[in-house]
Amino acid sequence: MNGEGAYLSAVVPFGYSEFTGEGLLPLYQEMGCRSVQVQRHPEADPPASELRSKTENAGLRIDSLHGRFGSHLDPSSPHRAVRDLTRQVAMEDAEYVVALGGAFVVLHPSAGGTVTGSLERQKRLIDFLGDLEDSARDLGVRFLLENLPPSYPLGGHAGDLLDVLQEVQSEWFGLILDTGHANMADDPGQQITLMMSGGISAMHVHDNRGSLDNHQWPGEGSLDWSKIAAHTPDLPEIPLAVEVFPSESELAKRVQTGGGAGVRKLLGLSGSSVG
Repeated sequence: MNGEGAYLSAVVPFGYSEFTGEGLLPLYQEMGCRSVQVQRHPEADPPASELRSKTENAGLRIDSLHGRFGSHLDPSSPHRAVRDLTRQVAMEDAEYVVALGGAFVVLHPSAGGTVTGSLERQKRLIDFLGDLEDSARDLGVRFLLENLPPSYPLGGHAGDLLDVLQEVQSEWFGLILDTGHANMADDPGQQITLMMSGGISAMHVHDNRGSLDNHQWPGEGSLDWSKIAAHTPDLPEIPLAVEVFPSESELAKRVQTGGGAGVRKLLGLSGSSVG
């Protein structure tokens, strides 16, 4: 770390037949990224030592892991069996990120479904995090709650996540702002401001037109990036991870045409000449 504040990172998928994370790594490094967040296929578990070695060979490091998610994993579910399974998977993810050399795991606060019973879901999530805290501390891993699209039962409103963290009051839990999800809210600017005021520890950087969570390249959707850039100078040294899932050829074209500099400019990062 060099103490220069927030920096560019990228979410890199591994274990998916349509993506080759290894080939993306040097391109993200050329684009100006300093680190990556690993997203591994839920049924394909590449050895952590292998991913770590490949990443370091590309001149990058792993800062985090996107925790596994899906309809069967929900930390605020009304069903205890689902919460217990989610806790087990979260701990496996925490152990995996330690082996990767990373420091935090991204956690979805709910699974898709009807938006009902937010207060009850908040209480269950608070209990879930309380049960997870000792293990998180023992491993030295932080769990970051991600804001979700507004159709989710919990997480579509940033205020709910801030309320949960205010109640939990633990250094082992924090926030990650997903810019694309925020743009799907009724008032994207409010969601961004609330998440930023909560003291985010990372960011997922992507765009959309406000309805589909289709992970467009930053600047090619309808998100008002000035809302993000206004807060960036005040951010600590945290990763702002591009989460767009391009093919190698697509990313190569982005790099060749100054895509890295464009993203850095949108984010309000200094030194936008890189990439």
